[in-house]
Amino acid sequence: MKTTTNKSKQKSDLALAGNIISMMLFIFGIILMSFTLFLFFYDKPFVIDGEVMNEIDNTLIYNLDIKYKIGMVFFIGILFIFFPLVTLLGKIIGTSKAKHKIKKDENFIKKINPYIYYRELPNDYGIGICTLLIDSSIENEKDIIATILNLCAKKYLKLEKNNNNYKVYILKEIDDKPYLTDEDIKNKLYLNEKYVLTCLKNNTIKNIDYNKWYSLCLKDGENNGLYYNKQTENNSYKVDINKEIKTDKKIMTIVWLLTTIILAYFVIKEIDINIFKEIEHLLSLIIIVPLFLFATYFVSAIPFTVIMSIRGLFRTYNKSEEYCFNSKLSKKLIITEKGKTELQKLYAFENFINDFGAFATKNPEEIVLWDRYLSYATMFGITKNILKTGYKELISNSSFNIDNIDNIHINNLIVE
Repeated sequence: MKTTTNKSKQKSDLALAGNIISMMLFIFGIILMSFTLFLFFYDKPFVIDGEVMNEIDNTLIYNLDIKYKIGMVFFIGILFIFFPLVTLLGKIIGTSKAKHKIKKDENFIKKINPYIYYRELPNDYGIGICTLLIDSSIENEKDIIATILNLCAKKYLKLEKNNNNYKVYILKEIDDKPYLTDEDIKNKLYLNEKYVLTCLKNNTIKNIDYNKWYSLCLKDGENNGLYYNKQTENNSYKVDINKEIKTDKKIMTIVWLLTTIILAYFVIKEIDINIFKEIEHLLSLIIIVPLFLFATYFVSAIPFTVIMSIRGLFRTYNKSEEYCFNSKLSKKLIITEKGKTELQKLYAFENFINDFGAFATKNPEEIVLWDRYLSYATMFGITKNILKTGYKELISNSSFNIDNIDNIHINNLIVE
């Protein structure tokens, strides 16, 4: 079932653009590596302008030592394949860590819950607010149906089965104002519920804007001090350019010095130092040493590029993991202390509904409140558990006359 969650359109667009770029780089890298491997293993004559040529033994690609060929393939892989791969790895691990943190926080709230069962309606906030309180998202159609059932229990609507459809009768008129009037507040109506009633009144429920409904549920919960929406800031993405340049210069200098020392060792090892006893040879060092340092500077660009690529891989992974961790947490609403208490009541209320059982042994007077409870059971997704006893009063009462809650969908609702 489709869900609507707390998300930023700008972040969503950036994530999509990032995925497209990563995929393009990955595909380009595969093509480059495939072409390089083809050149590496290609060992057959080919035709140019009708003339059969021999193997290209004299070309650079075939004269290179095998380890340099493999190094070239590896380097191309780093540039165009490893970066998208480590980005994906960071995304997976960052999202998993965020899910683990969210689950850990939820388990802690359940662990310290002072209630085992809550035997009455825990609050009158309605479905939209409560479903966000539970998991910060809404299951689109299921939660709309649960809201309609709750509005039936509040005597705003009446629902009746009609062949394969369900007729919705509007019992109370409401205005189309986008805010709550004194009458709405008196009747404990919320913005999100008013929006659903307006859609039913205008017969546009099948085209309901779930994102708008989500935002109204969010606003209702915030107005009641249950939770608030706080997008996670990721300030570490603000790069200090000057600091980065200084770091890169230090790395380059170190690599240059090491390259110079290593190459100087092999050069000195191969020459006779005694020749520098002559003054003219000694003076030649004034020219040779700067030229040597100049040459090693450019040679050091190769290991420097490799080091910066590996450094970039680690940085890409860390940024990807951090971004996805914060992005996942930003979709989870921040629950206040009041909200935690209400959430604990909801968990205990779910236990009560789920374990109530044996409805057939109860008197009808004891089932009066089930026209309210059924909407919450729908929100929790446990209607099958409470209806399996077949107690008729649960689905046939003054609020609604239906056969099976699971058969009700937005597409088979008919507004009268």
